[in-house]
Amino acid sequence: MVKHLQHLAAALWCALCLLPSASAQAPSAPVPIENFYKLPQFYGAGLNPAATHLAYIREVNGRWNLVVMEVATRQLKNVAGYDNADVVGFAWLDNQRLIYQVADIRIGIGDSDKYAVFAIDRDGSKPYTLNEGFIGQSSGIVGRSRGLPPRANFVSRVRSGESSDFFAIEYAESPFRSTLMRINSRNGARTAVDAGGLTNVVAWALDKNDVARAVVTQEKDRGTTWVRTSADAPWKKIGDYGIFTGEGILPVRIDSAGTLYVAARLGGRDTIAIHRFDWDKGVVEPEPIVSVKDFDIEPDPFRPAIGPGLLFSEEGDRLIGVRYHAETRGTHWLVPQWRELQEMVDKALPGRVNILHGDPQTHVVVRSSSDASPPRFFLLDAKARKLSLLGASMPWIDEKTQARSDFIRYKARDGMNIPALLTLPRGAEGRKMPLVVLVHGGPYVRGIDWEWERDRQFIASRGYAVLEPDFRGSKGHGWKLFSGGFKQWGLAMQDDVADGVKALIDRGIVDKDRVCIAGASYGGYATVMGLIRHPELYKCGVNWVGVTDIDLMYTVGWSDTADSEWARYGMPALVGDREKDRAQLDATSAIKQAARLKAPLLMAYGIEDVRVPYDHGRQLRSALQPHNRDVEYIEYAGEGHGWRLLKTNVDFWTRVEKFLARHIGR
Repeated sequence: MVKHLQHLAAALWCALCLLPSASAQAPSAPVPIENFYKLPQFYGAGLNPAATHLAYIREVNGRWNLVVMEVATRQLKNVAGYDNADVVGFAWLDNQRLIYQVADIRIGIGDSDKYAVFAIDRDGSKPYTLNEGFIGQSSGIVGRSRGLPPRANFVSRVRSGESSDFFAIEYAESPFRSTLMRINSRNGARTAVDAGGLTNVVAWALDKNDVARAVVTQEKDRGTTWVRTSADAPWKKIGDYGIFTGEGILPVRIDSAGTLYVAARLGGRDTIAIHRFDWDKGVVEPEPIVSVKDFDIEPDPFRPAIGPGLLFSEEGDRLIGVRYHAETRGTHWLVPQWRELQEMVDKALPGRVNILHGDPQTHVVVRSSSDASPPRFFLLDAKARKLSLLGASMPWIDEKTQARSDFIRYKARDGMNIPALLTLPRGAEGRKMPLVVLVHGGPYVRGIDWEWERDRQFIASRGYAVLEPDFRGSKGHGWKLFSGGFKQWGLAMQDDVADGVKALIDRGIVDKDRVCIAGASYGGYATVMGLIRHPELYKCGVNWVGVTDIDLMYTVGWSDTADSEWARYGMPALVGDREKDRAQLDATSAIKQAARLKAPLLMAYGIEDVRVPYDHGRQLRSALQPHNRDVEYIEYAGEGHGWRLLKTNVDFWTRVEKFLARHIGR
């Protein structure tokens, strides 16, 4: 894992990592807010399968364009660019053709109606419109489709031959109902993959002939994993489980030799590992191929550049490595040549997370980042062993001015180990610091990532320590921590956050009289409930787009959580049942407990938010008016569940800066 070169002399305690030293000098003037929230100007560099051409997205005249570079000559071609829209993502389909998505991200989500998906050759020829629809916040995605259905997500390119076809999953009313289809990127023709008579398929693994050989079906709150030896063979059930038991077997990939790889927690393991499936015995092999102590390996097909998952060679389609997310992101290479390249790059770019992909014989793209530095992209000439800079995502960020973060663990009051990130301002001594507890949203996600993060860095730049706990209910750290958060909104999940603050106070790092809690979405809920449950601990709170009453997640009709599969099966099990848990939901409602909230509070909501509609904020504001006069409330027109516009971010974080200075600043 990445280790800093300098640390304080003492640890917080045996389970806590060391903290950065105070040898560096703090900048004389704070970094402008705009610098943290401006959009990247370069990102997403990726090689085609043959590693002869490189594509990336860069800013041209204020808009994101898709650019292709011929590696041998370094000749550039601006393949796609628009005056009124941005290329927001792309993927290679074969050595010649790409698929890319377009949206207008320079306007608020409520004003945005442009959404399109195209395919094009690397020289800019033979464009084809796969989807040209419109995003409507209330009605979902509607509009014209010429190959890619409006509710479909790109999954992967087709592995067989030189085909420029690709796979996409089309969702019906929920992720519990999906269709996998193969789509021709040149004429839009599409063919549904045969599920062999099974319905409600939510996960697929295809063999080299595009035959579904392993799938997961879901019905209400139960999942079943099936396998078959061929297209004509009957399905065999290898797993039948409740989806909230942690017993699922997820098919990940079938290589060209027919080996099936799955992700599962077996043999009493707390964490998810990667296993092979034994076709002869009809069972998952008990010993994992790759596992990471204390962390899950959960394949993430929608973030192939840096997300966890399996890596396969272009030649021979064999497993060459596994990406994981532990204390930092990394890759467990199974091939010596890749291990050697990784060691060489890590030596050349020390103290950073370096993610490699490409052809180890010719050229490799390196995505290099750290806690203090947004991603930079390099091209490695594998033969010459030479690295050259392709571009920096945010070159105006000087890592010498940025705070450093450390992965830590502390014990909750019941003995549960809670992972977290602790960030100290640049040049801080780490004694009696004012603290902002930044609580992640979700909440059933992994919240902490050692990569550079704008909110964390902005807050630290203003002189505050930042604690980001992955409280129980957070994913990625094993089943015990995740399942410990079931039906614990406002209860044990809340205590986990408070216990992290108390640990830092006990060690003298944090000033007990200068602690503020902040967060968005679920983090906003944890903020208002933190002020209610632990008034002695927090002097103020900042809630943006936060839940204020669990009932509203069920009842606000224009919320995307109401009347959904998640509301019918997920929320009753993980958050709380409206009837069976009535007393608990009332006791953990910020609106119903508003009389107990006495601390200063800043709240902000987006008018176009359909995940947490502004009703949450307005109702809490009304409930607080008789009891608390120190409430600042703001709504942003055109914004949704989080801030897209630079002007919104500047306005909001200027308010936060003044609010923090007033209540816990020096």
